[in-house]
Amino acid sequence: MPIFKAVYKKMSELWYPQAVTIGSPVTMDELCKQIAMMTTVSTPDAKAAIEAMGMVMGGFMNSGRSVQVDGLGTFYYTCTSKGQGVKTADEVNAKQIAGTRVRFVPESSRKGNTVKRALISEDLVWTNIKDISKLDGTASGSLGFTSILCGATGQTNGHLKRGAIAFANGGGIECKDATGEAFGKGYLRNTLDVDEELEIRTSTNDSLIFVVPNDLTEGNYTLRIETYIGENGKLQAEPRTVECSIPIVLE
Repeated sequence: MPIFKAVYKKMSELWYPQAVTIGSPVTMDELCKQIAMMTTVSTPDAKAAIEAMGMVMGGFMNSGRSVQVDGLGTFYYTCTSKGQGVKTADEVNAKQIAGTRVRFVPESSRKGNTVKRALISEDLVWTNIKDISKLDGTASGSLGFTSILCGATGQTNGHLKRGAIAFANGGGIECKDATGEAFGKGYLRNTLDVDEELEIRTSTNDSLIFVVPNDLTEGNYTLRIETYIGENGKLQAEPRTVECSIPIVLE
């Protein structure tokens, strides 16, 4: 679920959507763990392959070639020049080059009149940051969970798609362990009172981003977190449980 915000342009005196990112960038460890979950390679092997890929691609591009990666796209060098141009082609030289950049063109395919590009989901749903208002600091200061948004569908009624990213908002919902450094525990509890642990991506006092488990059955669940952060935002000796009053329905 990509996110946009409204931006005012003085030239046209009109408002336009502008893409924004939230939370911290995905780390190499997070990326490699996801790759390991989807393949037969281990997390260290995935990390080693990605690190080697960068060096190998750089070597090929340094020799003047472009690099095409199936399912991803094509990478190649471009350069920027400095100062004024020259009058003849013979006068052009490397001293005019001020910088080198890597250009990436996503892989694309055509189906009828539609062009599909790699890295862009077919069921992509753009969502206004106002709909997840706690992430931009505009929502109220209520304690507990106040809203749940499904990243795959944009629904805000507690209906979540399995495997999707979910955005929970509220107050006093920062989920941390006893050290205050790592994330605490998050769960979806089914009607038999069995808990399924969640993968938490981001957690602040007023927002929680997590991955909906892909292997759960459809049905009703309750979102719960166990955190060592008190309602006052300070680390405490004993954990507390925060339960979401919004019914969760997995589809």
